Amino acid sequence: MKIGHLSDLHLDINQEHVEEDIVKVLCNTIKEKDWDILLISGDISNHMDDTLSILHEIEKQTGRPVHFVPGNHDLARTISMGSDDVLASYLADKSVPIGKPAIYGDIAIVGALGWYDYSYGPHTHTADLLARLKGSLWYDGGHINFKDGDIDISERFLRQLADDLAKVKDKQVWVMTHFVPYESNIRYIDTTWNICNAYMGSESVGELLDIHENVRYVSFGHTHTRAGVKESDQKTIVLNPLGYFDEWKTDSFEKELENVFVIVEWKK
Repeated sequence: MKIGHLSDLHLDINQEHVEEDIVKVLCNTIKEKDWDILLISGDISNHMDDTLSILHEIEKQTGRPVHFVPGNHDLARTISMGSDDVLASYLADKSVPIGKPAIYGDIAIVGALGWYDYSYGPHTHTADLLARLKGSLWYDGGHINFKDGDIDISERFLRQLADDLAKVKDKQVWVMTHFVPYESNIRYIDTTWNICNAYMGSESVGELLDIHENVRYVSFGHTHTRAGVKESDQKTIVLNPLGYFDEWKTDSFEKELENVFVIVEWKK
C-alpha cells in the first residue's frame, strides 16, 4: 500500500505570495500522484470552512481516501465559533481519524491532536509564564481560545491517543499528528525561539508511541523543518512540511509541492 503525506500547506497565507491558483495546483498534483491513501498532518488554512472544503474537494476529485488531523492554524476561532466548537466539527468529520482509527485490512491510521504541554520550552520558565508569553509570541495566543489550558488539553488528547492505540493493538499502525512528538526534531536557536518551542509539541506523545511496537510510522509537521523520511528498526518518521513562502527553496508553489510530497510504500 502506498501512503501519500503532506503537511503545513498554509494555502491561504501562501496564496498571497504566488500567482498560481494553489488549490487548483494542489488538487491536480495530488490527482497525478500514485498513492492509495493520503494523509495531511495539519495546517491547511486558518479557517475551518476552507480546510474542510479543500479536504472534501480532494476526496471528490481523486475518489480515494484522505485523512487529516488539524493543526493549530486550522483550529483558529471563527466569528461564531470558539476553538472547542471548531475542534468538535473536525472530530465529527469522517476524514479525521481521532477517536475513530481508519482500518485498511491489517493496517490502521490513527490520528492524534497531540497539542503541547511546554515540555520543550525553557525549564527556567514556569507554565504560567509560558502561557502568558504565548499571547505576544505565538499565533495561538490571539487566535485559539480553548476553554481549557494547554497542559490539560495535551493530557486529554494523550489519553485519547492511548485509547485509540488500544483499539488497534492487533494492527500495524501509522500515527499522524501535527505537533512534534520527539525532541530530536526541535530546533534550539535563540532565546525567543527557544521560548516558542514550548508550543511545538509534547515529549509524552513520543514516549507513548515508543512503547507500542506496532506503531510503524509516525508523521507530523508544525516545525517547518524538512527532515524527509527517516527509517529505523522500530519505526519510520515522516517530516517534510511545505511551510511558508519565505521558507521555500523556490518561488513556485507547484515546484515546492513536488519537493515535499512524500509517498511511502508500506513495509509490513
